[in-house]
Amino acid sequence: MPIGSILTSIAFFAMIVAIVWLGTVTRRRDTDRRAELIRQLIDKFSTGEAFAEAMQSPEGSKLADALSLSREQPRRAWVGLFVPGSILTALGLGFVVLSLTMGDVYRIPAVVIGSVGIALLVSSYVAWRADRDDSDQSANENEDDAPPRSTVSGPDAL
Repeated sequence: MPIGSILTSIAFFAMIVAIVWLGTVTRRRDTDRRAELIRQLIDKFSTGEAFAEAMQSPEGSKLADALSLSREQPRRAWVGLFVPGSILTALGLGFVVLSLTMGDVYRIPAVVIGSVGIALLVSSYVAWRADRDDSDQSANENEDDAPPRSTVSGPDAL
C-alpha cells in the first residue's frame, strides 16, 4: 500500500478530530467566561433581593439576555448545510486529484464524497431561497397590516 494513501486517511480523520476538538474547546471557554461573569455579578450584590431587583430593571433584563446561553439569532438552516457541503465538495475534489495522479482506487471515494457535498450545497441553496422568500413574504404581510394612507391633504382629507 503506498504511503500517500495511508497519509491521506490519517490526515482526513485528524482533520475531523481537530474540527470537533476546536469547537468543543471554544464552547467550553465561552461557558466558563459567562459563568465567571455571573459569579462576579452575584458577588457584587449583598443580598439576593438586591440582585433580583437589579435584574428586573431594564438594564438588568438586557444583561440577562446578553448572558443567556441561547443565541440571540437562531442559525439559519442553510448555513448548517453550506459549511459541510463546502468541506465535502473540496474533499471530493481532492480525491479526484488523487485518482488522477495515484490511481483509480480513489475514484469511488471521490464520487461518493463529492456527490454528498454537492447534494448538501444544493440543499443549502434551496433552504437559502426558502428563507429569503419567507422573509420577503413576512415583510409584505407587515405592509398589508398597515392602514391605507390617504394621499389627499388639506380640509378634504378624512
